Amino acid sequence: MGNGLAKTASSFCGLEQDWSTTGAQELPFEVAVVSNETISQELSSSSVVHIGGSVGRQLTLFWTLP
Repeated sequence: MGNGLAKTASSFCGLEQDWSTTGAQELPFEVAVVSNETISQELSSSSVVHIGGSVGRQLTLFWTLP
């Protein structure tokens, strides 16, 4: 998500809600905070299959579309 790679096939992905505040570890790089706008754009062009978890710690599972 947001890495600039062209999508040529569908991918199954997971997204944690706190990635927009505390960030996600992108090894071997530093923690990356993903903007809510980027998250919304990615999910609007994907097929969401599950949203679960407690408030502030939700996990969203989705298929990306090529």
